[in-house]
Amino acid sequence: MSPTSSSGSASPSAPDARPDRGFPTPFTASRPTSRPPTSPVSSTPGPPSPTAPPTTPRVTLTMTSPARHRDGLAAFMRDVLDLLVTLGVHAVATGPSGREYLRTHLHIDGDTHVHGFLTDVGFPYHTRKRREAHRLGTRLDHRIERLRAEPVSDPPEPVLRDPGLPDRQGTYLRRRGLLPIALDDHKIPLLARVLGYALGDGSLHEIDGQLRLTFAGEPEGLRDLADDLATLGVGTGLRRWDTKDMVELHVHSRAFARYLELLGMPRSPKVERVYGVPGWILRAPPGVKAEFLAGLFGADGWLTGSDGRYAIGLTQAKSAVYLGSLHLFMTEIGEMLEEVAGCRWGLNRERCYTTEDGKVRVTERLFICGREDVMRFLSDVGFAYSRAKAERTERALKALGGSVRGIRLKYREK
Repeated sequence: MSPTSSSGSASPSAPDARPDRGFPTPFTASRPTSRPPTSPVSSTPGPPSPTAPPTTPRVTLTMTSPARHRDGLAAFMRDVLDLLVTLGVHAVATGPSGREYLRTHLHIDGDTHVHGFLTDVGFPYHTRKRREAHRLGTRLDHRIERLRAEPVSDPPEPVLRDPGLPDRQGTYLRRRGLLPIALDDHKIPLLARVLGYALGDGSLHEIDGQLRLTFAGEPEGLRDLADDLATLGVGTGLRRWDTKDMVELHVHSRAFARYLELLGMPRSPKVERVYGVPGWILRAPPGVKAEFLAGLFGADGWLTGSDGRYAIGLTQAKSAVYLGSLHLFMTEIGEMLEEVAGCRWGLNRERCYTTEDGKVRVTERLFICGREDVMRFLSDVGFAYSRAKAERTERALKALGGSVRGIRLKYREK
């Protein structure tokens, strides 16, 4: 690569003027293109080029290296200049300067070359620089849609920022990356699945002023749930019931119990509470909604049928005075199923019954019956934290002629 002449074009007869060590003089990279340099750069040794006027756009790359790596720094900057040449971008490198540490600058000046850099290179993975590049492109009156520094979309919607928890609880959650948390966080799908199961077979109650969180279910399914909670850094313990083949999973952390309440988990008894699908779930991407539905159906959903005729359902109960809340919740679940899996669904009329202590309850049932709709549900949603339901799902899908490979069988024994 040859230094440019005062006219800005490379001299064909000039020898390679690169020094063997470092950059004792400013040197440039350019090639004859449709993007001529906006200002000539002299090949005569001299001081670094003056700072560009405020009205002139400039892109600068600064590299710092220990003095013992002088040769490596020089080679690296020459390689960068060569790459810019292939893009038709004119650049000037100055330096190095310093004693123990060397600092070298590479400058791209002029509207044409700056725009060429923004179009062909840009600033990926750096939000602030991309926004600044977009503003600069707008000022240069270029076609902004061609810039790689396109306007950055709005930041992801936060699910929880700082809910004002006690210091100890807040520290516990922040250390596990649970606060603050936004919809694009990789832990959100797992939290949605856990919350869905909690709305079905979870219990959030206060004992001696302490909030406690427990889950009920099959031993194998709750072990899967415990594994997911361990992934979040939350400790648990299993306790088997004496009279049933069921176990309880106790969450040790009071902070996580409060955290799940903030995410939308009502306190027990849930039949006496007014609640719906949490707003952040309704605003979440379809994949997160599918995880929430899988947890909810894993707890309270069912699959029945044989000989190629199957039905899927979800049953929920409330106190009679909260019938409106129940109907809204079930409608939201149905609309999410339609969005996530394209399932047609229906609601059975509410049924009233009286408990032993004289309280009136109402139930409402959501059902999915059509063959294609059942297959879509089994493939796209499924039943989380219930290996028995997962096994029935596999048998049903085989009978329906579906592909077992596409089914959500994460919680099936291997």
